[in-house]
Amino acid sequence: MATHLTLIDSLDALNSWAFAPNTRSLQIILHYQCLNFTGDDWTMLSTLSCLPLLKSLRMILYDMRNPPNGISSLIIVAAALRVIDFGFCFRRGYDNPDYDVDSVYQIH
Repeated sequence: MATHLTLIDSLDALNSWAFAPNTRSLQIILHYQCLNFTGDDWTMLSTLSCLPLLKSLRMILYDMRNPPNGISSLIIVAAALRVIDFGFCFRRGYDNPDYDVDSVYQIH
């Protein structure tokens, strides 16, 4: 069984408890345009409590238009406290025509 998993635009697997209990690392990549997802529904993270060996959780959210609200923030914090290595990143959509990767290297 895999111990390191990456989910891309697939919350169904998370909601269906489809992971082996020996999962140690989970990376979730979500693209707003691919999901029927609102910033207010982070209850799927509560399913992570069934993974006793989970030590690393990384979430990368592309083009999210609705940031988590107060209740959702508490759910995210509870998930973060269960792991040693936690990352939660908001990214601008790379397919956005206004996206300029070279601007990262400019002095601001």
